[in-house]
Amino acid sequence: MTDDPLSAYVRARAAFARAERELERYAARVRGIARRFTDDPRRFGFAGVKPALPEDLVSASRAPRGGRSDIVPAHEWPAAEQIQQAVVSWHAARAAVAAAYDAIPRDQRNAVVPPDDARDRGP
Repeated sequence: MTDDPLSAYVRARAAFARAERELERYAARVRGIARRFTDDPRRFGFAGVKPALPEDLVSASRAPRGGRSDIVPAHEWPAAEQIQQAVVSWHAARAAVAAAYDAIPRDQRNAVVPPDDARDRGP
């Protein structure tokens, strides 16, 4: 059974919104960790990866209030493949919402919000 165009569009918009949120979560995570690194790269490091950080740096990060290092659990930094998948998913969702909107008969388009966000943010 095929779906009516309005329902298909609503689902495509929801999928696009999820892809947008996921991409923004990765961007925020990378920005936050990058900011910590650029604030003082000599006191920055990742926990849980090799080579291990010097013990004085690790100890300082555990000190209550006033620790002088910024250690980030390595799993908080997304892999390139994860970021790439989020970007690819966003582009696919953007194309799908635009196609779903185009499939709505013109006389029914006033029932939905146009996918301006999806169309305007692409290349």
